[in-house]
Amino acid sequence: MRPLLRRPLPRAFALPLALVLVLVSSVMIVVMLERQQSQQLTVQRELEGYTFHHITKGFGEAFEAWLRSSRGQSVPIRQRLGSDARAFDLSVDGGQSVSISLYDGQGSVLADFSGLTDDQVLLGRTMLTSLRQQAGADWKRFTRRDGPVGVSVRSAPREVLLAAADAALSDSGDPEALVNALIDARSAAGDEPIDLASAMDAADLPPESRARVQLLFAAEPGLWRGIAEAETPGTWPPRPPTLYQFLAITRSGRQNAELRRTSLIIRWERLQSR
Repeated sequence: MRPLLRRPLPRAFALPLALVLVLVSSVMIVVMLERQQSQQLTVQRELEGYTFHHITKGFGEAFEAWLRSSRGQSVPIRQRLGSDARAFDLSVDGGQSVSISLYDGQGSVLADFSGLTDDQVLLGRTMLTSLRQQAGADWKRFTRRDGPVGVSVRSAPREVLLAAADAALSDSGDPEALVNALIDARSAAGDEPIDLASAMDAADLPPESRARVQLLFAAEPGLWRGIAEAETPGTWPPRPPTLYQFLAITRSGRQNAELRRTSLIIRWERLQSR
């Protein structure tokens, strides 16, 4: 009787099993790395947010102090700026220098009516409708989200002035005549205040329209766009300055400086370095 021969067991199953184990290990490693990276990003965002908050708070306090330094003086903010729109410079710990520049931020049409009265909302919507007609498909370039409903006579382009004139006059005057008078008034004023009353006289406006004109046209802006440029000299390799942008609504009047702030900074953002 011939002995039974055992057939060798197949060993090919070991290769798929090894591949599965390698795949599982790889997935676990990827998950661990992604989790670690996510934690690092979270910590980094929290640190950046903390740093951003304290830096911008310091800039805001410096801006407020600069505004307070002229309380009681009837000097417009723009007349306190240098030829390059520079407001002031300051030095902070660590040798870092910061320069603050201000620009008229009210030369466009308000597109967000949150917090406005019913009458202001109606005027604002009329301005937007007219702006679409004046500027066409490019109308959004002439809008802003923050600030008063009025536009700055000194910085607004003709499209914006016409939109505001349409809303202010409401078929009781000639918008083109008012805009021409306003442009002539700002050209004649130069660095001096714009005479809004004389412009209304030149446009021969009826009395019922003048209150709306004074609401929708600002001879001096109350909304400013600020640029804070922070630079650390003496570093190698040299680092580009860090830029921050803010929007501020300035308040007028002679309220007690210890009781009321003279500005309201409504937005900060970090810009790309130059």
